[in-house]
Amino acid sequence: MSWKKIGKNKYKLDVERQADGKRKRKTKTYTTDLKGRDLTRFLQVKENELYDLLGQSDEAMDYADITYEDFAALFIASRSVEGKTVDFYEDCLYGHCMDYFRGAKIKSILRADVVAFVKKLQSYISKRTGRHLAPKTIKHHRDCLRAMFNHAIYLEIIDKNPAEYIKLDPVPNQVEGRYYEPEEADRLLSTLEREGDYKYYVFFCLQLYTGCRPSEIYGMTWEQIDFEREQITIDRALVKSKSAGGYVIKKTKAHDVRTKTLPAAIAAMLLKLKSISLGVTDYIFTNADGNHLGERAFREYLRRFCDRRGLPYIPPYGIRHTTGTLLAARGIPIVNVAKQLGHASPQTTTKYIHATKSVDGEAENILADIAKPKLRIIK
Repeated sequence: MSWKKIGKNKYKLDVERQADGKRKRKTKTYTTDLKGRDLTRFLQVKENELYDLLGQSDEAMDYADITYEDFAALFIASRSVEGKTVDFYEDCLYGHCMDYFRGAKIKSILRADVVAFVKKLQSYISKRTGRHLAPKTIKHHRDCLRAMFNHAIYLEIIDKNPAEYIKLDPVPNQVEGRYYEPEEADRLLSTLEREGDYKYYVFFCLQLYTGCRPSEIYGMTWEQIDFEREQITIDRALVKSKSAGGYVIKKTKAHDVRTKTLPAAIAAMLLKLKSISLGVTDYIFTNADGNHLGERAFREYLRRFCDRRGLPYIPPYGIRHTTGTLLAARGIPIVNVAKQLGHASPQTTTKYIHATKSVDGEAENILADIAKPKLRIIK
């Protein structure tokens, strides 16, 4: 049976088959509070219904006059992706795009229409912020449209993608400068240890050591910590999903499983944290009710903590950048840094590597020594 749980009492069925030399596929989401065998029987019935629909002739599915509004819904329902990615598509395709293209027929939308839409986005001023949309936001809208029109090509509704080759303003590198210098990290850690909430101090130390994504730390449970073997296993993340109606556990971003050695100092911190936790859930970092922390909990705590003490604040993802930067500064090859951070490609890792001031100083001293004139001794 091809189904998966995507939220509380929410399940996604995904079926496909070959017919007349073409691959047909249908996806549908169901909500039910059934459990055990009753749930299995229910999903089996729904799966059979979807397979029956796949057996309908192509003539029964006439897309000739389908509008943007209907096709956007069809496209999103066809995506076999995580809940947060569905949210991403919905935010873009049901927002500004829907306002602009709603009643237009998919086969009638031209590149000129997409260009005009992009220009409108570039001139749009947000009522919430009073600012123009960021180039990255506009790029997201263009990319979602391009993916949707590619699906239309796959279904043979159109021949060319009208969102292809649309020129946009360059997206600035938003990770530049978002890391702690070694002395800044030391200062923040020592202040957190003396004056901060202990769980957030451990959170910072664990993220700095592992280089984990914040969602991987929020979703970390005690079963991932093997005190006997002195290992930490990183194989999951906890993410918020609107489509799932809350938080969902998913595999790590690159679907990799990383195992790291558990240093004695980190082990001691975790054991102390475990001794004072409520034990309501198996999550390592919990709120006052004993449930997992929300995705903004550490970010908001750290921002307020730094503001009150005059310390530099960088969002939690900047701690991950710091890990990569410090490893690179110590001469660790980029391939190994990528492995530590869980990147599928070292190319991604280069965005996380920054030139620390201390290493810059060393480099400048070496270059100055090489470049300085050699004094001749005249006898």
